[in-house]
Amino acid sequence: MDVPPTTMSKLLLEVEVSDASEDYVLIDAGEILQKLLLLHKNRCELTVKLDAEDMKIQTRILDIPLGQNILVFDRFVGRFREDNLRNMKNLEFKASYEGVIVAFEVERMETFHNDEDEFYSCRLPHSLLWLQRRKTFRAKVPTNVQAACTLYLSNDVREFNVVNISLGGLALDDPHSEDIFSLGTKFDRCRLQIDGFVDIETAMVVRSVTTLLANDEVTVVRKIGCQFTQLQGVQCTGLQKFVQYADQQDRRRSKG
Repeated sequence: MDVPPTTMSKLLLEVEVSDASEDYVLIDAGEILQKLLLLHKNRCELTVKLDAEDMKIQTRILDIPLGQNILVFDRFVGRFREDNLRNMKNLEFKASYEGVIVAFEVERMETFHNDEDEFYSCRLPHSLLWLQRRKTFRAKVPTNVQAACTLYLSNDVREFNVVNISLGGLALDDPHSEDIFSLGTKFDRCRLQIDGFVDIETAMVVRSVTTLLANDEVTVVRKIGCQFTQLQGVQCTGLQKFVQYADQQDRRRSKG
């Protein structure tokens, strides 16, 4: 059973991944179980949003009983009555695990009895979002995409082409060896625009300045490597989509 797009869009930590989300959604029962076992083993905290109460509560996976196809949850923590969870439907569970965004929807909460204790449980989800944040992977900007970064300085505004980018930072083309770039220089206000993917304001710091020869092997140009310092989770989504798109384009060119 596939999760409808309208439902899956709610599972993306309040950000939009739209049609690109299908590349991160697991629907194979074995894969889903494997990922949930990782969350259980590492005692990852799960956040649950109660829409009716406009409230978020936390729990962990207490057990995944062998052969029963259910998740058993630890005690829920939050300002609410735990017994209100009984028979609640369509709850969104979200977590972050070693740079991965995890999300799944529970159709209905049930109870699980272990000796004299009672816990809440649910059936294994039919699908699970597993969104890898590829911070160390830098994607080269395809030639058919316009990507630019505007720096708002104290007394000037300058725009530079983006050469490559990741969730951790980007590289700027500096053809005129601008004097504003030196190691450690901070830019508190930057606007990053990638056609069809990203239009955000962020901040960054210069981490590398590399001198290169242009294609004519005569002209000297510089590439400026910068690290994002104020990138928010919502902003990462558009970048994640673009990194994936650019990587796919690069692979197609390599095969062609």
